[in-house]
Amino acid sequence: MPCGSVPKVANAQTEGRNREIYEPGETIRYRCDAGFLTVGSPEIICREGNWTAPPFCEGIDVSCGAAPEIPNAYITSTQQERYLPGARVQYECESNFQLMGGNYVTCMNGEWSQWTSPPVCLVACTASEEDMGRNNIELKWIIGRRKLYSRSGDFIEFRCKIGYLADPASSPFRAQCVEGTLEYPWCKPGSK
Repeated sequence: MPCGSVPKVANAQTEGRNREIYEPGETIRYRCDAGFLTVGSPEIICREGNWTAPPFCEGIDVSCGAAPEIPNAYITSTQQERYLPGARVQYECESNFQLMGGNYVTCMNGEWSQWTSPPVCLVACTASEEDMGRNNIELKWIIGRRKLYSRSGDFIEFRCKIGYLADPASSPFRAQCVEGTLEYPWCKPGSK
């Protein structure tokens, strides 16, 4: 015996064209809508004029909880307890920190994911007068500044203060800022 029209399943669609009459042994496949999980077999079969039991589409929570905390950063968008799929949370770094990677995360299928590199806030390097004084050095190109803030990856050039000579064991006088760390060169007393 043939079967009549396909049973309706809430929050699901059938694959293929729907007809009024189906032959014995024919199968129909259901696909639950986004945000729903298939419970039971996704296929039904026409047997002796009746369809086998259709699946059930159970709603799943695809929202995201609180936005992830990023060290040394704050959220610039409105904060919520739950976020809908596709919601985006934007970050900015605190002062003296440099943003690396993307500046946002996106709620996707119940999890926070990043379209670009995850936001990271790296500490800046500070070339201070005190640290330079201990090593008998000064900034090569910027005269009269007590501090210089530079970003991770930047290079800072130093020179010996008047009356001092570069120590042969010193690190290079062109130092690179690496995630908040700066290796200072040093000079020893001498004459120029």
